[in-house]
Amino acid sequence: LKLQFLYFIVSASKNMYRNQGEGTCKKGINVDQRRIKRGDEAATLRKKKQQEVMGRKRRETVADEYLKLENLDAWLNELFATELPRQLEAAEMIRRFLSLQHDPPISKISSRSDCVKRLVTFLDSDHVPLQFEASWALTNIASGTRDDTQAVVGANAIHAFVNLLRTCDVAVAEQSIWALGNIAGDAVRYRDQILSLGAMNHITKIIVSDPPPRQSLLRNAVWTMSNLCRGKPTPIDAHTSQVIPVVSQLLMECSDECVLTDLCWSLSYLTEAKEKRIQRVVDHNIIGQLIKLLLVPSIVTPALRTLGNILTGSDSQTQAVLNASFLPTLHHLIERGNPDICKEVLWCISNITAGTLEQIDQVIHNNLIGTVVKLLKSSRIEIRKESAWVISNACHGGTSRQVAHIVSQGCIPPLCELMKHEEVNAATIGLETLETIMRVGEGERQEHGWPENKYAVLVQEAGGRDALEKLMSLSFQTTSRITTQAEKILKTYFPESGNSMALDVSSFRPGLHVQQEGNFNIAGPGMMQQPHQHQQHQQQQQQQQQHNNMQQHIDPSQQQLQQPGWGSVMQ
Repeated sequence: LKLQFLYFIVSASKNMYRNQGEGTCKKGINVDQRRIKRGDEAATLRKKKQQEVMGRKRRETVADEYLKLENLDAWLNELFATELPRQLEAAEMIRRFLSLQHDPPISKISSRSDCVKRLVTFLDSDHVPLQFEASWALTNIASGTRDDTQAVVGANAIHAFVNLLRTCDVAVAEQSIWALGNIAGDAVRYRDQILSLGAMNHITKIIVSDPPPRQSLLRNAVWTMSNLCRGKPTPIDAHTSQVIPVVSQLLMECSDECVLTDLCWSLSYLTEAKEKRIQRVVDHNIIGQLIKLLLVPSIVTPALRTLGNILTGSDSQTQAVLNASFLPTLHHLIERGNPDICKEVLWCISNITAGTLEQIDQVIHNNLIGTVVKLLKSSRIEIRKESAWVISNACHGGTSRQVAHIVSQGCIPPLCELMKHEEVNAATIGLETLETIMRVGEGERQEHGWPENKYAVLVQEAGGRDALEKLMSLSFQTTSRITTQAEKILKTYFPESGNSMALDVSSFRPGLHVQQEGNFNIAGPGMMQQPHQHQQHQQQQQQQQQHNNMQQHIDPSQQQLQQPGWGSVMQ
């Protein structure tokens, strides 16, 4: 089997935004940049799964000694015979060469443009067996390299395959769908050409036809539908408007895990770009079903991706996910220990903590902050960074009561450790999160007239001040912004001063904080310890400094990540 890989250079810039409410920019960070990276990281799993599914389809049992490559040219020439039986035999032999499990001669055949065009002309034949063999051969050619796919497209195969979607022969229709899936998976321009010819309408009709299509046809149709939804920019609504209703219907009726997986991938692609599409998913009341699918190991990745995309929408769309008991499920996903799933879960939580105060409270009440802090100590830097974003967003938009609870779970020491990391992006996240926490502490210090910033004291105890001083002396790829910010934090929260009255911060250390039915018992020095009322911390007038130009310090070998092409070869 051969798959086509597309490559993207991942931008390392991350920008923090405050989600002010519905209709504003996406939550927490630059979601578009992060989404590209998430899609690339999941590409390998996606391709592997598709390869396994397609590998179980038609496989030739012809002995290798019978198919001699030295005979290939003769069979290619035989395609131009005038007698139908000779044409059919030649097409069948070419298909069998292309179906070899090891090193099929795809490029050698695709380089014969006259032969590829000849196979395409067979698609218009009235002889169904010839149509079938030709479509199968072209399907496998399209599963090769980009040049191989271009050879098929250049022979005007797309129009011919779309026309065959109307055929009464189920086998030929299935081959055409498979071929279009391979072609659409190779390039966005091919995807758009297929969609412009109305292919999606035919495919969705086949998917929901009565009686239902056979299993192999349904699987191929849903897989091709997902490839027609994939890619940037996302396809226009006019070409995909029927997908969400079809997916919604099948999610509730189908039990085939292969089909359910590709249905979820289709939704994940369509919910990446627009709140309007997200709202359509919400309106079809399938969020609960998506959450149930999180418990199925083979489906969890696309189901979680779709739910994560919904969480990037408006506050009401985020709340629709929370109302379906999403948060309790996350503990189970984290306990599985899969690092890729953990990163997805943390990304979801970070979008929730970038929402309303009530949504931050829901995260707290589901005991997820403590779990996130544990992951903040992970040996995997990507998980630590995702965990830091959860904390950062919650502290950036939360009340002083909520920040106090987060600090009481022990987030400051691992954030200080993150600030020491050699990767500039990781160090920046740690630094910015600590700055947010200390900014809240400074507001409380000024409000209550306390001698010191209680959170700055905890940062200093955890070695944060030393880490800040070290940041100013280290050589990063891009140092000006992070060193300037470290210097600013030192001057703001750790000024040189004489002796001052010691501040008792024992009630803010981990293990001494009590949560009682939504009220967080936090007392400042000289105050009676009593529950705070639910009130929002006064927002600071100055927004957090943006770091649009910060370059990510990554291994050069990781700078090119793979985007799924997901072409497949029939064997």
